Amino acid sequence: MSTVIYKPRFIITDVTTVKFIGQWIFAGIGGCVYVFETQSGKFITKEEIFEGRRVHNIFVDKKQNIAIIGGKMVQTFKLETEDNFKLSSFAAWAIDDWIQYLHWLDCDNIAIVTAHNVVSLWNSRTGEKVKEIFCEVKSILYCALLNGSSWNELLVFAGTVFQQILVWAPTSLETETVASPVLHTLKGHDGVIFSVSYDAASQYICSTSDDRSVRLWSVDLQLSDGSNRVTQWKEAKITLLRSMYGHTARVWRNIMVDDVIISVGEDSCLCVWSVDGSLQKYWKTHQGASVWSVDCSKEKNLIVTGGADGGISLWPLHTDRAVPNLLAFHEHLYGQEFTSVKGHNQNFPRRIGLTSKNNIVAITGNGCLLYCTLLDSGQGNWKVIHQDEKLASYCLLEMSPCRQYVALGSMDGYILVFKEDCSSVQGKYLILSDEEKAVTGRIFSLRWLSSDNLLSCGPHGLLEMWKLGFSHQMKKVAEFELPRSKEQWISAAALREKFLVCGDRNGSIHLFEVSDDQSCSVQFPSQSFYKIHGHLGVSSLTWYGNYLYSTGRDGALRCYMMLENESRLECLNADKLQIDWPAATSLSAFGLLVLGFRAVNFVVWSHTERRTLLTVPCGGGHRSWDWIFEGHTFRLIYLKDKMVHMYTCMMDEFVKPVIQNGFHSKHITCVRQVLLKDKANINHSLLLSASEDTTIRLAVISHSNVPQTLTVLQSHISSVRTLAVCQLHDSVLVFSGGGRAQLKVWKLVIHATQEFIPIVKCQELTSHMLRDPSKRNKKPWLSVERTVDPETRYMDLCAVALQLRDTDQRGTAVLLAAGCSDGFLRIFGFYTLCSELRLLGKYSFHDRCILKVSLIQTENFRHIALTMATDGKVALWDLTTCVEELVGSEHSNSSSAVSADNGNNGQVVADSHRPFSFVKIHQSGINSFDWLQLQGDKYLLATGGDDRALVLSLIQIISPTLQENMQAEVVLQWRDNCAHASQITGLKLGNNVLISVAIDQRITVWNWNCNLDGHTLSASVKTRYCSAVADIQGLLTWNSSSCITACVHGKGMEIVTIQFSEGS
Repeated sequence: MSTVIYKPRFIITDVTTVKFIGQWIFAGIGGCVYVFETQSGKFITKEEIFEGRRVHNIFVDKKQNIAIIGGKMVQTFKLETEDNFKLSSFAAWAIDDWIQYLHWLDCDNIAIVTAHNVVSLWNSRTGEKVKEIFCEVKSILYCALLNGSSWNELLVFAGTVFQQILVWAPTSLETETVASPVLHTLKGHDGVIFSVSYDAASQYICSTSDDRSVRLWSVDLQLSDGSNRVTQWKEAKITLLRSMYGHTARVWRNIMVDDVIISVGEDSCLCVWSVDGSLQKYWKTHQGASVWSVDCSKEKNLIVTGGADGGISLWPLHTDRAVPNLLAFHEHLYGQEFTSVKGHNQNFPRRIGLTSKNNIVAITGNGCLLYCTLLDSGQGNWKVIHQDEKLASYCLLEMSPCRQYVALGSMDGYILVFKEDCSSVQGKYLILSDEEKAVTGRIFSLRWLSSDNLLSCGPHGLLEMWKLGFSHQMKKVAEFELPRSKEQWISAAALREKFLVCGDRNGSIHLFEVSDDQSCSVQFPSQSFYKIHGHLGVSSLTWYGNYLYSTGRDGALRCYMMLENESRLECLNADKLQIDWPAATSLSAFGLLVLGFRAVNFVVWSHTERRTLLTVPCGGGHRSWDWIFEGHTFRLIYLKDKMVHMYTCMMDEFVKPVIQNGFHSKHITCVRQVLLKDKANINHSLLLSASEDTTIRLAVISHSNVPQTLTVLQSHISSVRTLAVCQLHDSVLVFSGGGRAQLKVWKLVIHATQEFIPIVKCQELTSHMLRDPSKRNKKPWLSVERTVDPETRYMDLCAVALQLRDTDQRGTAVLLAAGCSDGFLRIFGFYTLCSELRLLGKYSFHDRCILKVSLIQTENFRHIALTMATDGKVALWDLTTCVEELVGSEHSNSSSAVSADNGNNGQVVADSHRPFSFVKIHQSGINSFDWLQLQGDKYLLATGGDDRALVLSLIQIISPTLQENMQAEVVLQWRDNCAHASQITGLKLGNNVLISVAIDQRITVWNWNCNLDGHTLSASVKTRYCSAVADIQGLLTWNSSSCITACVHGKGMEIVTIQFSEGS
């Protein structure tokens, strides 16, 4: 008899527990424990503890004995670290109730408290129960804590569903035949209790709850001679000391270290509190996902957290709190007393900058140029360097990239350039280098392109490029003109060789090709991206090699690639940031950083790790500010209350390494495999995943069996539910759809490889919405057109490439079928050469939500669409008309191609089109399917639905000539009405093998047999495996030699290798 062996390759899901043990960090992910080295973050090993259960907590004693709990299971180990890391198992056993907490006692015994408020004593070596004590209050517990070194001193802190904390002792009974009484009942929370901690040194109890609060209780023990610990607690006085509110959702965990309280919760926040109730530190972690676990090491000064995104991060426990330093002016700075900001003078800074010597330059409202050097005391030594009436009232100030030059622009068109010279014998710290009358009128903007190139913007969008020379003179080298707009001036600019890129106040980006001929007239843009950053403006443009990054007031970071042969920019993708106002980017030792503002705070956000690294309360973004990165030192200056503030910190003290990068922060709705070839013609297998967190991730499985994210695509405005992949010759087309009836088309190409990891260029080709927001009818009550429900969702997509008659004009054509929640089957056509998306037809039959859709090509080359809906029916549609229109129609312009979905569109097939055949297979919705072509036009269709049934249907499709109607009939059918314990969400058919997955977390392998001659169809269960991924949403498989690799996804993702024995 053949056997099947399951080998889990990797899993990424909720990190349910983290623990510092010696020099390692233990993390419970699914049913496994991952071990990392704390100092380097290096992955050490993975231990498989439970199958089908999650590791909920890890407990260790002073002898390095480790106990791991999961559900009703306990397993004990001995940690041996003499030569290398090794866990030696002692015992494993199951108990009859859910385990809430475990505590190591003397003599290697273990105390366990369960969900029904029962405490039991166990032998850790044998797994035998010694005794069991009940509490008189039989309440369901959501959390518990055990404290004490022996059974006689053991105390129980039980958090109940009735908003109370019960304190009781198992040994408070004279006899063990009755339930133990409660010593204290702590009331104060307005929700169920999720965590309780106790610090014996400070005698504080800390609790967290559903009511979003962290509460601190003071314990006054009545110490007396001869009294035992239980008696002391029975006579103790426990009072609610204070309630702390800082979380915006449920608070899951808390721990106390000395006089510090650490709490984490559902709002993804990590809060560090003082016992006086003040919030010391605050981090937004794990990409907005819930933080399930936390631990702290006082010796290492570190906090470790595990989140619902599968990430593990380190944070500093105690740091020297960096406080912004106020750089006040001397009262005799101007030769007269400096009056307050409420006075009528203008002697306060309007714009500021940082120089290469870490000094500060400021221009005041009355035209004074100030220079400040920092003293050892942290105060500033201010001096007036220059005063000019031309700079009064209005003046621009920009620092050069080398920060040795300061450029000033005035209202009447003058440009003044100062150079920093700290060795000047005259005592001046800034020397006037150049002064030029640039334009007639106001200078609207000044931007440094390099350390010797300056770009000015005058009236009517006139741009002038200046070259800094010698003998106090600037030379004009080129002139440009912006397209007409309401606010015709630039807000950002960047120069790379002969290409100048400018971003204006209207959110548009323009590309200029700088001519070598200096006698050339005014140059106009060769390429423009109109309002690509909305209407609030472009905030920064930065070149990193051949790539250009832009940020805007729309909160997006966009990436472009320079195609020098074609002299144009190719827009790749956009990333919606967690920053309201991204203002600059920087490539540092911490990866790509985005600097900007969120509400009243200045924020440094890591685009690489997708988390906030630093937050400085500065008042918001509408102010002058500047920054410098020097190694690990970050320096920020900003204006607040008309004074200069400086913030300096060591980033390596605030930023700790990420142990494991997170994946999706919400449910993964779809996973597809992508095969790409690099320039060396080497195939790379990548995973493309979509999620409810609105992102699409492209990942590669590394050698440590951990998914390494290559790219995150985040431009959908709602959840991404489905993906369709179409393989082309040298690239892959990806179609993504989901909420708000939004459909996007992406192109993936491997640009290069680095250490065997592909660098993939991801380009967004087009975006389509059924209801175009740019063409919204302002008076819908006057329109007779049928409007589309904005809540329509694309539930499933399927794409197939077609052969065009005029390939040179339109490239490859792709037929795309979309099943929608409004009951329509929508057919699209996409042309690769012009990135044109056309709606070819929309059909209605089910009148219910279409859950699944697929495309089939018959032997007569006729295309059929299969739709499966919540009515349990499978419908077959003839797409001959749509295919003929897609393949043979003339090229149409893009303005009419991506059109709104309305009844007046002449290109859309009428709603009266009906399927040529349908059959009701399930009682309710069909969530999963797969099909396999057998002899001729016979197809084996496997379906699984909400009714828990698995059905195999042999369907014969009769496809005559194009002039005749198609027919279909079910020849054979097999059914198992109880294939799984819940709805089936994923199916995959292979040669005599069928794999099914369901919400019940079971991966089931079936053997199926179809005898066409004997007219028999049957299937039988071969084996089952229980995954640790909750709420499984789908299944992806691929073959390799004698095994099948299965990838299940839902609340996380797990890859399992299914090994078949020989002859299986």
